[in-house]
Amino acid sequence: MTRHVLDYFANPASVAVIGASTVLHKAGGRRWRSMVEAGFSGGLYPIHPTASEILGHKAYRTLRDLPAPPEMAVVLVRPDLVPEALEDCADLRVPAVVIITAGFGETGPEGKRLERAMVDRLRGAGGRMIGPNCAGLFSASGRVNVLGWGVPAGPIGVISQSGNMALTFVQLAREKGVGISKLITVGNAADLRIPEYLDYLQADPDTRVIVAYLEGFEPDEGRAILDLMRRLPTPKPVVVIKPGETDSGRRAALSHTGALAGQHRVVEAALRQCRILRVADTEEAWDAAIALALLPAPETGTVVVISDGGGHATIVADAADKAGLVVPPLAAETRAALAAVLPPRSGIANPVDFAGVAEEDPEVVPRVLDIALADPAIGGALIAGHFGGYVKIATPELGRRECAAAEELARVIARRGKPVIVHTIYGEEPLPALSPLRVAGVPIYRSLEGSARAMGGPWRQARGRRVPAPGARRSPPGSARGGA
Repeated sequence: MTRHVLDYFANPASVAVIGASTVLHKAGGRRWRSMVEAGFSGGLYPIHPTASEILGHKAYRTLRDLPAPPEMAVVLVRPDLVPEALEDCADLRVPAVVIITAGFGETGPEGKRLERAMVDRLRGAGGRMIGPNCAGLFSASGRVNVLGWGVPAGPIGVISQSGNMALTFVQLAREKGVGISKLITVGNAADLRIPEYLDYLQADPDTRVIVAYLEGFEPDEGRAILDLMRRLPTPKPVVVIKPGETDSGRRAALSHTGALAGQHRVVEAALRQCRILRVADTEEAWDAAIALALLPAPETGTVVVISDGGGHATIVADAADKAGLVVPPLAAETRAALAAVLPPRSGIANPVDFAGVAEEDPEVVPRVLDIALADPAIGGALIAGHFGGYVKIATPELGRRECAAAEELARVIARRGKPVIVHTIYGEEPLPALSPLRVAGVPIYRSLEGSARAMGGPWRQARGRRVPAPGARRSPPGSARGGA
């Protein structure tokens, strides 16, 4: 099979960093260090005009001095030196080039002309380019990291038109414990563009869901995305944050990467046709991606809310309704089974309220979940409260029982095969009782509203309409520059 062009970036056999620095706090030093620390196993070459070695790797004065041409070159030199570096890459037929240096298309017409000339030269030699004006990329499978900061590995692929937003996603991955398979910052996207990144990540075996921060689109990119999603028999979920709904936002996007933000309604309609989930903010995007990556597809949008108290239950039930889910009354048989294990003060209709029982008897949590998920009208469950932290208000002995309850909870979730999300106010703490759930791939959230919104994501994805055939499309999504 023909190798995808982006595989040279994600899984290169050798990498040269043009502009690697001996000063490790500078951009060239940070990115060289992150590449070394990623554990890349192929040929790794720092290009520096005077250094003999950097972090234990022999340095070379130019790309032409290497023992063999690299599969990927990363360019970090100042703008006036970039064309010369590109000439070396083209002459050596380097297939993958990442230009981190800024000062091109985002500056105006002359910058765009320079970009076009660089792309033409590189393509003429069989090469492709990410950037310029990008922050770099990360690939867990290839042990590639030219971002300058550490990235936790996991099942979420990221495409970002902003380096700062990429760093935000990395921090969310750290905090929430679900990491990244591939992270690509596209910069000005002078050559490789959004549809090609989506195409690659849709086929990537390490990526289960894709998150994209998109400030704007070039002409016909929206049509290409629609055609791609229609062509795939079972496309992976895509979650998009797209700013630029206001005049101020559109101006900011244009000055940032030169991307045109487009008309909000056109973008919204095109993304909806593609069955792409559009969200309002970064945390919602990551919460949705976690749920889409870890949860089984729901068969219905009905959920049971199981809570330590009425306040949490009310907030989660309200948020679930806003997220398009339904919190229906439980069947009479289900209520009778719950009444046999819970005291009269507990609510058993839906929401189910432990009313303090679980804090003294954590074993009741998996028993109640098992009973509730056995109800054929229930498609999933949201557990809310402070499970995992009962030990904080009790004794070490209860903590041991809580850990055993968590192990049983994971077994119940696996056996029932329905989506379950656990909210706990200790969701971002490394508590022992939460570890079995994390190991089992159960999503854990600290935000009440966030847990319900996250459960709504897979349901919206599951019930989404099929991507329409060409005849069903009312307007061409790429008909105007800045559309989707």
